[in-house]
Amino acid sequence: MRHRTLHAELGASGAISLPVLEVGSAGPLVVITGNIHGDEATGIVACHRLAAALHGNMGHGRVVMLPSLNPAGLAQMVRVVPMDGADLNRVFPGSVTGTATQRLAARIWQELVRLSPAAVIDLHADSALSIPYVIADRPVDLPVDERIGLEARVLEMAVATGITVVHEYPDDEYRRYALDRSLAGAVVNRLRRPAVTIEAGGRRLIDAAAVDTMVYAVAGVLAWLGVATVPRGSPPARVAGGPWRRANAIRSREAGVLVPLVSPGARFEAGEVIGEVRTVAGEVRERLTARESGMVIAWADTAWVAAGGGVATIAVAEHSGRSGAGG
Repeated sequence: MRHRTLHAELGASGAISLPVLEVGSAGPLVVITGNIHGDEATGIVACHRLAAALHGNMGHGRVVMLPSLNPAGLAQMVRVVPMDGADLNRVFPGSVTGTATQRLAARIWQELVRLSPAAVIDLHADSALSIPYVIADRPVDLPVDERIGLEARVLEMAVATGITVVHEYPDDEYRRYALDRSLAGAVVNRLRRPAVTIEAGGRRLIDAAAVDTMVYAVAGVLAWLGVATVPRGSPPARVAGGPWRRANAIRSREAGVLVPLVSPGARFEAGEVIGEVRTVAGEVRERLTARESGMVIAWADTAWVAAGGGVATIAVAEHSGRSGAGG
């Protein structure tokens, strides 16, 4: 195991240092990143576990891990980079003369370009009420022939994790939400290399079971690439059906107590009431009704939801139309 530090100059905000862990030598290079959102820390401990597990289990290749891309956000337990309040996962490849977040993204991007990885795995957490899943990004900026090949490679990589695969939003929404400027999205669309995002566990905490799942998923990718054969443990449950894709988050019209009626990973039918918003006295203010069939990926980490607030992330069939739910 080799340790080094990646330094990033953030202009008036000073500088920041990112720890880097390296294992292996010659062969395909895999980069694993975590904690790009400061309050999503599962990936940090997963990297620690992987660093220990990779010793003696390397095949032909090298693994470079950056356990925390947003240590300032981690220290404050916030999603964004606290120097300017921006989402680091929407600004890649960044700018060396831009805001603090853009400069941090640019420094990380420079390192990725220098390393020229065969694949990138970005580690996230969603909610305490969520299934573990892997997101397959879309090569929306590539010519059709090249897109087909890379899209197939990304899907193979996602399937290798052994957890539920969820494709990203359709192309127009993918661009509108700047997902091509997320870390994984930029790797796919700019570096033209396969990348996936693994989501496991909740925010603001370290859940041992979520760490186990994340290590299991990453180990599957490393084995698929022939880079390492890390012991994987027991496979997590996967949601049947699909192929799935992320759909617009369900939002409530009313404020109140959020009561999920469908468990994460459970499937529902169009017209089914999947949750309620109630008053403290128990009066139902809003019934959240599915507009089409799908399954719940995650419920929001909250007992109280504001009017217009997001309450759940859902998945629908990959080839279906727009989706969501309303009261």
